[in-house]
Amino acid sequence: MSGRVLIHSSGAIDHFWLKGELKISALEQIAFLQRFYFQQLGVARRSTEIVKRAIVLEKTPSWTLSGKTGMVGFGDATGVKLGWLVGYVETADNTYIYAMNMDITKAAGGQLRLEVTKSVLKELGLI
Repeated sequence: MSGRVLIHSSGAIDHFWLKGELKISALEQIAFLQRFYFQQLGVARRSTEIVKRAIVLEKTPSWTLSGKTGMVGFGDATGVKLGWLVGYVETADNTYIYAMNMDITKAAGGQLRLEVTKSVLKELGLI
């Protein structure tokens, strides 16, 4: 694992991560999220707290599931898309950081990212 991110800058500035050559592994996603969660990115605490509130997906009395989706291959009608869901689960005892990706072959497949992630987290006894 090189720890480097390659960004291909051709195309619109708001689509380089959707259509470009942005490359990051699941392990690199987790490493970034650890640094984000534990305030090691060098950004203002307030900014981190705003993002943490914005990415809450589900909250129960026992746990909070936070995450952000992403997709590679957006706009390519012929290819398989790679859908991401990365984030963390906070419980009373610990925080568990995750990164999940899967092939998305249909428009409705995007919702599967959350369903699959929650299923795995349930199986592990984290939610």
